[in-house]
Amino acid sequence: MIKNVVTAASFALGAGGVVLLGYLQTTPRAFTQSVVDVGVDQVPAAVVGDAPEATQNVIVVSEVVVTHSLHRPSPPTGPVASLEPCSTWNEVGALYVAPGGATGVHAVSRGADREK
Repeated sequence: MIKNVVTAASFALGAGGVVLLGYLQTTPRAFTQSVVDVGVDQVPAAVVGDAPEATQNVIVVSEVVVTHSLHRPSPPTGPVASLEPCSTWNEVGALYVAPGGATGVHAVSRGADREK
C-alpha cells in the first residue's frame, strides 16, 4: 500500500513540475510582476530647457574627445623557439602483453634532462 502512495505522490509532483515549467514558459516574468497595484504616482519627466545660472558650486569641465584607430600593431617578430623535446625517452618494457607473447615497446619520458 505504501508503495502505491509513494508512486502516486511521485507522479503528482512530477506532473506539478511539468505544469509549473509550462506556466513559466508562457509567462517568463512570472515571479517579477507585482500582483497588487501599490499605487505609485507617476512623476513627470524633468523638462530640459534653459536652467537659471547657478552662482555657487559650479564645476566647469573641458570637452573630452575620444579617438580610436583600427590599426593594430603587428605581432613581435623574432626567433622562433625550438620545439624539440626537453627530455629523452627510455624504453621500459613491452607495450602489449598477450597470451601469445609481448609486443611493442613502451617508452616513457624521464622528465626534463638535468645536467650532471
